[in-house]
Amino acid sequence: MENTTTLKISQRERSKFIRTSPSSSFRSPLIKTADKKIAFEYENASLEDMKKVILEMWQKNENLKKEIGVLKEE
Repeated sequence: MENTTTLKISQRERSKFIRTSPSSSFRSPLIKTADKKIAFEYENASLEDMKKVILEMWQKNENLKKEIGVLKEE
């Protein structure tokens, strides 16, 4: 059995993601449109690969929080 994780997101959330995503190369292979929802599919991804993706996303989020904090202080 393949190791596949699917996350469906509403059309509204999809538009937010697409506008804020920095890299089209990140979007195109992972996002597939179906019934006005998108599925992120990590087929045959190892647990280590998934951990790397999650850690990268977490780090980007932390960096954004720091930038927002600096802007609020100014």
